[in-house]
Amino acid sequence: MSWLEYSQLVLKKVGFDRRLFRKELGKLLTLLSPTERLELLRWCRHQKRWNSS
Repeated sequence: MSWLEYSQLVLKKVGFDRRLFRKELGKLLTLLSPTERLELLRWCRHQKRWNSS
């Protein structure tokens, strides 16, 4: 499993709580390469969790 796949898995599991989601996203972004960061952020937007209320 790649770091990107792991990151997506973690974010799916914490998606119920916006605050926790953002906290985990910040931590996970530090583990990824610049290319993977962009891909993860695109994934977040696609999942509609990036700007959710």
